[in-house]
Amino acid sequence: MLGSLIFCWVSSFLILIGFSIYCAVSIKRAPKRNEIMGFRTKSALKNDDNWQFAQKLAGVIYLVLSLSLVVLQIIFLAIWLISDATNYHLGLILGYTPLIVFIVVALILMVIVEKKTKQYEQEVNKEREQANE
Repeated sequence: MLGSLIFCWVSSFLILIGFSIYCAVSIKRAPKRNEIMGFRTKSALKNDDNWQFAQKLAGVIYLVLSLSLVVLQIIFLAIWLISDATNYHLGLILGYTPLIVFIVVALILMVIVEKKTKQYEQEVNKEREQANE
């Protein structure tokens, strides 16, 4: 039982830290447009400008989210250790909660970043039209 709790806490922590690192890198140096990595939505894959915009915006948002959840997980670990470190089910719940919250919020943020990417594309197209006039 202790092994599964350790796996729960360590895996959640490493996933969130790994994602934070990936986001920090993608903010500075977004991957080239591809079908495997990055924030891949219909609007983001449409052209290179959209791709760069979506990678940077998603990178910032998801970096803040993942780092916030790392802090939350550390707080949860402290709460669990202080309150009743023998309660296995509480340990699992508190261990996986930040990861579950991350998945749910990430899906919601995906819709927001997609909308912002579409708005960005419209603004860029409008500027190009005005420049051509």
